[in-house]
Amino acid sequence: MEIPAPDAGGTSAARRESRRPVDRGRLPYFIAGATLTMLLAMTLGTAAMVRTIVANQSDDRFEAFSARASNAIAAELRAVTSEADEVSGFLVGSTEVTVAGFTDYAGGLRDRGVRAQTIGFIPLVRAEEADDFAAELRSQGFSGYTVAPAGTNGEQFLVAFIDPPGGIPAGPGEDLGQDPAFSAAMNEARDTGRATATAPFPGEGSPAFAVLAPIYRSGERVQSIDQRRDALIGFGLTLYETDRLMVGPILRADLSNVHVTVTDLGSLAAPGAAELALLTPSNSPAAGGSHVAMAIEVGGREWQLDLRSEPWFGVSALERNVWMIVLGAGLAITIAATGASYSLASSRHNAQSDLRLMSTQLSVFLKSALEGIMLVDRDQRVVWTNQAFADAFGYRDATELLGQTSPELEQGAAASVYDRVDLVSRIGEIYADERLTVPAEDIVFAQPTPVTYSRTSVPVTDENGDYRGRLWVYRDVTGERAAEQAKGVFVSMVSHELRTPLTSVIGFLELVLSGAAGPITSESERLLGMARRSSDRLKRLVNDILDISRLEGGIRVELTAVSLVPLVSELLDNVRGEFESRNLTLQVNVPPGLPQINADSSRLFQVLMNLITNAYRYTPEGGKVTLSARTRGDLVEIAVSDTGIGIPEQDRERVFERFVRVESESRKSPGSTGLGLAIAKSLTELQGGTIEMTSEVGAGTTFRVLLKQATGRAPSQRVNIAA
Repeated sequence: MEIPAPDAGGTSAARRESRRPVDRGRLPYFIAGATLTMLLAMTLGTAAMVRTIVANQSDDRFEAFSARASNAIAAELRAVTSEADEVSGFLVGSTEVTVAGFTDYAGGLRDRGVRAQTIGFIPLVRAEEADDFAAELRSQGFSGYTVAPAGTNGEQFLVAFIDPPGGIPAGPGEDLGQDPAFSAAMNEARDTGRATATAPFPGEGSPAFAVLAPIYRSGERVQSIDQRRDALIGFGLTLYETDRLMVGPILRADLSNVHVTVTDLGSLAAPGAAELALLTPSNSPAAGGSHVAMAIEVGGREWQLDLRSEPWFGVSALERNVWMIVLGAGLAITIAATGASYSLASSRHNAQSDLRLMSTQLSVFLKSALEGIMLVDRDQRVVWTNQAFADAFGYRDATELLGQTSPELEQGAAASVYDRVDLVSRIGEIYADERLTVPAEDIVFAQPTPVTYSRTSVPVTDENGDYRGRLWVYRDVTGERAAEQAKGVFVSMVSHELRTPLTSVIGFLELVLSGAAGPITSESERLLGMARRSSDRLKRLVNDILDISRLEGGIRVELTAVSLVPLVSELLDNVRGEFESRNLTLQVNVPPGLPQINADSSRLFQVLMNLITNAYRYTPEGGKVTLSARTRGDLVEIAVSDTGIGIPEQDRERVFERFVRVESESRKSPGSTGLGLAIAKSLTELQGGTIEMTSEVGAGTTFRVLLKQATGRAPSQRVNIAA
């Protein structure tokens, strides 16, 4: 057996040991470098792609915006031809036009809001009529009016009836037909019968253009070109400065932050003419914006609207910089991922463990919630629910509900509630309104055991506010409702127990005051009277508390057809003494033929009694209370108005709350319990009606009770209800 030489063996081992550390050290760097290169390339590519998408989105938004704006501007500019048509329509067949009359007519047009800076009538005057025409204008006060020599054809379109006189680029008496821009538009308007725009020409501050509408002799046939030329008597003219004309449409189209250039491309009948700028922006847009060109027609000419935006039109600051956010986040992720590549296996294991823990915690929290929670999508299909909800609806496992639709759940739950129709219709109403939030409403399941749930529902929307589904929460409030019912029973029992001895006390006080126990002194009578009034207030309070207790316990009303006239008559018999003792006037306006009301007679009597009592309590002596009734659509409105102290604005939303009493500096609350209006409102709503209130401090208050008319009517009867 050969043993290797020590030097050779030592050298070989040293080489092997030296190579191993080098390989192990380079591998993490290689992995980190590869990870860095890959993620950096992905980050830069994603950031560039996001920036391109946002830029394209900006272009798309500007293009859609420009299309709407151009359509709006085109619609407004089309109206300028109608103004020229209106001028020509006024002058058709008229041979007695005067300078003063035309000036008055032009002023009337401006009063109606026409856009034209200049309004004119350009008559056709032949050579043999020129002198007489000039003399006629001079006789009308147009001193110095002369006619320039006629052209070869002996026809002139003279500048005469112009308001204001210097509004066009030609002087009085000149032949407007000699101007190339006007003559071209005149010929086209004459032969087509349509209002035609001239080519732009220099104005006072900006380019201007005119619209010429042909005027033919009234009653003549003007179908062919020859007929139009023979019947022509002149043109109605409207002139516009481009800057002034475009200011209104540009502002109304919300183009204040957009650079707008308007260019006249020439007549549609003769394309290829030189382009003329009509409107140019005062400054140039910054580079990088969007550009859209739109063509519109104005009086037979083609105008081009060039709309240029600043960079990032219609893009928010967040959208504009989202690529930087992506880049920054990508770089952060790249750095983190590069560092994490050294311990990928352990980190992955730890991350998976943490994720499972978080998922388990969230699942345990939601599944162990006492409230039943269900989430449905926009198609009313269940996408998530917990076991508490499944238990409430009679399912053994929450997974059984996944994929079912809300109507399917309704069919399963409808047999367990007291009012199946109400459950189905109410859920339908909630789904019909995607913005509706249901704060809390009770639903009672009768089977297998009575359970009361408080139902809450809110819409689920995305970041754009679009409807994505609805979240339902059912909370078991059986114990709470039982406690409330027990409280109501206790209050009712205590009130009943108080009312019996209180009635005896009031009876004994009346006997003593009447002298049954012997003569009483004036001081004793005063003290006994105070005790009697306090007893009456205590009795009213007990009665009101009983009414509130009954309302909380769910009293039932019997709705029948009620005639208002006899009810009001009975009401007046009960309150007439109070009004007479306080020197108040009670005025009644209830027509005998009023339709019957669908109401509970005794409850309606109680509502009106509470309102009348409230009115005379807060009306000073000498005041007036009015009770009136009228129909309002398919409803009957019963109004109780007073001339009392009124209700301050800060108290108006609280007057129907329990134990709320309105007091003023000049008058304290006169023995009111603060329950009358709350009872009146609850009883009105129980009968399917509503109650409204208007008030003005120092002028009085009006309460209006609105109830449905009965389907049938009893024979009308007359009852004397004069107060």
